[in-house]
Amino acid sequence: MAGGWKFVSEDEGSISLHDHWISRVDQVGEDLMLHFSSDGFDVTKDNPLNPTGRHRNTGPAAIVLKNWRFLEGAFNRDVEVHYPDGTRHYLPEEPLTREMFLSGAFEVEVLDFSWGRESGVFHLDGDGGVYCEDSDARDGPEGFIVLELYAERLLFCWNDLPRDAWFQDWPKM
Repeated sequence: MAGGWKFVSEDEGSISLHDHWISRVDQVGEDLMLHFSSDGFDVTKDNPLNPTGRHRNTGPAAIVLKNWRFLEGAFNRDVEVHYPDGTRHYLPEEPLTREMFLSGAFEVEVLDFSWGRESGVFHLDGDGGVYCEDSDARDGPEGFIVLELYAERLLFCWNDLPRDAWFQDWPKM
């Protein structure tokens, strides 16, 4: 399934998914492909497949989860809303099911992710929802997303590094 990509990396420490969109999810056999929109994701200058010496953006890209399983998902887990009058409450948690995830209408902006090589757990925090396939209207729940998937391997795939990453020229902190 990773075939057809010019670059395939397993170096999750040199990949930034922050503020990038998963625009489509496809299951092919035992594998899962998370497609990223034309904005792709970012590859830091530390990745051995990035010869530019700069943090670069991939353009269209994908993540392949080899021999994957859905573990759990939820919308608005532990999301607390604070009001100007000092009151606060938790948003109701809604399930994110395997069926919703694979519906063909699931999109998410990635806020953070982690990959546990030993455990095989891919954890993603994001913001998004389930959309109607033929319009911009919502067809299901939306909000903060927590997603956990199992995979034997996690492959980051892209064809090019056409532009600087959004954080390339930020001052060092």
